[in-house]
Amino acid sequence: MMKFKPISTSIITAIFLNLMFPCFFGTQEVSASGASLQLHSETRLVRTGDKLKIQVTAKEVKDLYGIQFQVDFNPDDLLLEGITGSSHFTVYPTKSDKAKKADLIVALIRKDSSDTSLKNRLSLAELTFTAAAPGRTTVNLSHIKTVTTETFTNAGGKKDLVALPLGSPEKVSVVISGKPLSHPAPPSSERPHHQNGNDAPGHSATRTEQPL
Repeated sequence: MMKFKPISTSIITAIFLNLMFPCFFGTQEVSASGASLQLHSETRLVRTGDKLKIQVTAKEVKDLYGIQFQVDFNPDDLLLEGITGSSHFTVYPTKSDKAKKADLIVALIRKDSSDTSLKNRLSLAELTFTAAAPGRTTVNLSHIKTVTTETFTNAGGKKDLVALPLGSPEKVSVVISGKPLSHPAPPSSERPHHQNGNDAPGHSATRTEQPL
């Protein structure tokens, strides 16, 4: 079983300070050519009441230690049921009213701080929604902030975490259709069976014998 290096309270505090508050003394960024975030859903068509799951992943990233983003969606169309971190990340909601809010800000912290290797594709989290109303709607991420485990001394003489620039993801578009009919048509095996068209509606089932 893989053992992760524990994250100290001071490290978590430093990450949140770097993510949630602008740095007044300037920032440093590592080179991250091609690094980006992606949103993916297995389906783009759901019915009201259905669950919609959207995966958040990063591509071509090295030492992505902490990330914060805002989940943007229309609460009239979708209800946010929860956010689950992947096996590599722990979710730290930064708002207590996380459910069903369209301006939810979430932070993710990597569990294994020693794993700084390049990842071609790294699973971060899964967003779970319930479709609420018919129509076309979108889900996107904004206000994205990321940091690595590298540190530097800022102009104020304090240690900061080095930022990791990531390209913004393309939004996910979803079509929500209405609920199915409450009284669906019976299966074909239960429908009346007509032979040769003589038993069809409007026709008598009695045949008249013609004289020879």
